[in-house]
Amino acid sequence: MPVVLRFGPEPMPAQADFALLFDHLPDPVAYLGPDLTIKACNRKFRERFPVFIESQFVAPLRALLENKGQAENSSVTLPVILPTHQSPKLGKSRLALEPRLTRLPMGGLLAVFRPVGSSETAYHQQIQRLCREMEEAQRRASDALQQVETCKERLSITSHELRTPLNAIIGFSDIMRQELFGSLGNQRYQRYAELLHESGNRLLGMVNDFLDLSSLDAGMLKLHTRTIEVLRVILDSVRELEVLAAKSHVCFSVHVFDGVSFLVADDKRLRQMVLNLLSNALKFTPAGGEVSIDVYRRGTCIAISVSDTGIGMREEDIATALEPFGQVEARGVANNQGTGLGLPLTKQLAELHGGRLELESGLGRGTTVTILLPEQGSQQYKIAEHGANRNKFDTQPFSLAG
Repeated sequence: MPVVLRFGPEPMPAQADFALLFDHLPDPVAYLGPDLTIKACNRKFRERFPVFIESQFVAPLRALLENKGQAENSSVTLPVILPTHQSPKLGKSRLALEPRLTRLPMGGLLAVFRPVGSSETAYHQQIQRLCREMEEAQRRASDALQQVETCKERLSITSHELRTPLNAIIGFSDIMRQELFGSLGNQRYQRYAELLHESGNRLLGMVNDFLDLSSLDAGMLKLHTRTIEVLRVILDSVRELEVLAAKSHVCFSVHVFDGVSFLVADDKRLRQMVLNLLSNALKFTPAGGEVSIDVYRRGTCIAISVSDTGIGMREEDIATALEPFGQVEARGVANNQGTGLGLPLTKQLAELHGGRLELESGLGRGTTVTILLPEQGSQQYKIAEHGANRNKFDTQPFSLAG
């Protein structure tokens, strides 16, 4: 008849010599007291570690005991201990050992050293090496991010400092070119004042773009949304660039479809996005070309699409064009200077509105950039609704000569 044994949580009455059993365990085992000194060890442990410096041996274990959050009876596995020499007693190579430590309720640690084969040792070594490399890569990445943040902060401070003298340059050059306090005399002075004013405005625009991009990255830029007339913003942007378009011999055309009239957005930022897209289109469209602005509905969004008949770009260059400071080679374009901030800034502003930016292009086939914005605005902003609901404008296409 089979014998049934039923064990409870309480210790079993001693019917064997546990000291002898402990000494004959097949793996090296040691008990370390709360003071991290070895109180007991078995024969396998003594064979494997006949001589060692106790303080060095227990140093890796100190962190485990000092970890107050470590629960009793919990275990942790330490890195593999590689054999340093062959066993003269056994006459064969010793196996590497994997220490496993367990905290005991009465204090101290029970250390069991499990032998691992050569293939398993190599596997453990590879894991340890990869862990070290990962830690080093994370440290380097953290340092690099810190350096980037420091550089961005310094550039932001410098940009703020640049605006004060730039405003003075722009203001005084504007007074000079308009000759508000009398004639400049030589006609070349008039031209120099105009160039100074244009250059100052262009540099100020670059500084403002960089500051806006920095604010977006830091999550500091806030929108002030209200109901605005889409066509008014577009026409104002076109009029702002019509002199440049006339000089470049490029024609603007504006088309409004689907009865689109109003949009809840930030007036200033919408104008900024449209101007960025129109400026880019003008920059890369040769003389005799056309820039078309189309406004229409797509689902719950209002789409503002700017298309040009310019040089276009390769599909693999699109990602570069959407990166901050990304520069795409533009062959055959005389005036292609820029910081590479226009498209990335427009993309982030569209996303801040709860929308997105789409870009389609082909080499020699022109480029179409579309910003899609929720008609009722982003849900994260409190919307102040006002204005009429009816369409004031004719939905038939019309053209504005550049």
